[in-house]
Amino acid sequence: MRTASRACSFHWKAAILATLFLPTLVMNTACSRALSRDEAARVIASSNVFQRESYFRVNGVEQSAMTPDGCRQYQGKPGWRALIDLGYAVVQIKVSDPGGPFRYPWYECDLQLTAEGQRQSSRWKHWTMPLQMSGWDIPIAAAQFVGVTGISEADGAQAAQVEYTYRWNPTEFAQKLGRIPDGTPKSGSAQFQRYDDGWRLQSVGFLGVLSEPQFSEPSPARAAPGPRAAAPLTIPRGPSPSTNTERLVDRARQEIVDGNTDDAALLIRQVGALHGDLNYKQDVSLLYVAIANQHLDLATLLLDLGASPDVGDSHGETLLMKAVLDGNPDSVDVLLAHKANPNLATRSGETALQFALKNTFPIGQRMVTSLRKAGAQR
Repeated sequence: MRTASRACSFHWKAAILATLFLPTLVMNTACSRALSRDEAARVIASSNVFQRESYFRVNGVEQSAMTPDGCRQYQGKPGWRALIDLGYAVVQIKVSDPGGPFRYPWYECDLQLTAEGQRQSSRWKHWTMPLQMSGWDIPIAAAQFVGVTGISEADGAQAAQVEYTYRWNPTEFAQKLGRIPDGTPKSGSAQFQRYDDGWRLQSVGFLGVLSEPQFSEPSPARAAPGPRAAAPLTIPRGPSPSTNTERLVDRARQEIVDGNTDDAALLIRQVGALHGDLNYKQDVSLLYVAIANQHLDLATLLLDLGASPDVGDSHGETLLMKAVLDGNPDSVDVLLAHKANPNLATRSGETALQFALKNTFPIGQRMVTSLRKAGAQR
């Protein structure tokens, strides 16, 4: 009896010890498990980072003055041309303002989605903005995880860094658009942390995002034919009411801010053809917005069409002075090349040259040289 009792007592104590230490043994086993490539690949590939896409913005509504010819020009825009060629959209033209004795007629060019386009648009991002602007951000590249190339675990094996590769794949819209992302595999890294229940992803990519893809520009052979190269609109000479061009100026200003330089240039040319006031809203004129956003090609176009480089704000500060204060010697050179007056002064008596002399960096000296060559005297 005593032997049996001792045996029972022993088994009873062993059971208690096993119950106490078993979770520790299991936890240690889980904690000692190394992060495998397959597990790391599965977790990274399913993360939100690899659910994202890169987009191309398309305006769905445009305006044409005088005749509907402008709508046919818009039809040749790359985004519009691609949607039409894919059978996703058609262009509808309607009169938005019939005009009158002192007003030009206006036509609205609407990009209407077909049934197939509406089905495809479930993946697009619809947007709207003031001035009756609306359209879609359409995916042109999707991130694809390729594989894990290496895993390194820190001391104590509580953390791991995973090296991986990925690529950007073009969508059907991108192929028709002619903007193909660079498909070369890119490198990335992800951080994992080990917990009691296993490994967890802490971060992936740079600050949780992948770098934007680099795109090839459409080659001349693939450029949209026909409407894009259509002859400019024939506009009768004579003054035009400011209300007609102000809408175009407002639209062009927004396109410049959004970086849609092709659309902005088309609108600017329409303003020029209508003999509109390119200096409209002086403190935020088209020329000011173009220079502030570093679109010097648009600034040159505006100056060639007659925009004044010497328009000042309420303090008498000209665009030349603003360019100097911003430390932008390229803008200074563009303005001076179009006869900006370097000797104008603000209401407090300061000139562009005085502002440039305060800039002690090399670009300051470059601006001083340019201003003096252009005749700056004080």
